Amino acid sequence: MNLLREFTQYLSVLVPFRAASAGTLLCLGANEIVMGPLGELGPIDPSVANAFNPEDPHNPVARLPVSVEDVMAYLSLAREIAGLESEGSLAGVFNRLVDKVHPLALGNVHRNYALIRSLARKLLELHMPGEEQGRVEDIIKNLTQRLYAHNHMISRREAVQDIRLHVTAPSDRLEDLMWQLYLDYEADLKLLEPFNPAALLKPQEYSVEFEATGGIIESIPCLDAFVFNGTITRESQPREGAPPVNVTFTRQGWRQLI
Repeated sequence: MNLLREFTQYLSVLVPFRAASAGTLLCLGANEIVMGPLGELGPIDPSVANAFNPEDPHNPVARLPVSVEDVMAYLSLAREIAGLESEGSLAGVFNRLVDKVHPLALGNVHRNYALIRSLARKLLELHMPGEEQGRVEDIIKNLTQRLYAHNHMISRREAVQDIRLHVTAPSDRLEDLMWQLYLDYEADLKLLEPFNPAALLKPQEYSVEFEATGGIIESIPCLDAFVFNGTITRESQPREGAPPVNVTFTRQGWRQLI
């Protein structure tokens, strides 16, 4: 968003369909969010993952992500629903949490709790004047803690009336162009085709190279794509519960296509 701002003083973001989580965060930096009737935004509360997160009981080598807002909701539950107020009671609740989640993982949660609010504030302040600080804080609270579910779908009406974002509806002509553009990217990124490594291997093959596009940046003079390259190898004797193939990424980066 800061890079885009180097090239324009007024920026509009087009949302023909879904722009959840990080997509919504990007929208916060725009002067105007143009949402079609099927446009959706979403909460920006993050989940964090690091080496100190709890182990996945189904895969000991993996770590479970921890939702920042879930941790905050647990502490709110103790205070607001259970009615715990004394220092001893709240200390017991916190100690119970620490028994399940490593203290350094909780520290990372708090850092991300502060980070997401700081990012949202900076993005909104790119175009909202200082006298609207109350509205800025209200938008941040709406998108981080008042929607209660990370997969909550924010419609155009809700974005305007409840979240209080700078949202406009496109003309019929613009709406049609937005949707056609979305369909083009849907085809280029193969959004309707789940990435199934095992399906890319033919029965007689033990290894195959693949290429997948993860993102596109298009401008008038050129088109660049973020491309993943890798190799899929069939396991000759897969362990119980392990995937039948291995996926190895050999390269990833931006590539100019046009």
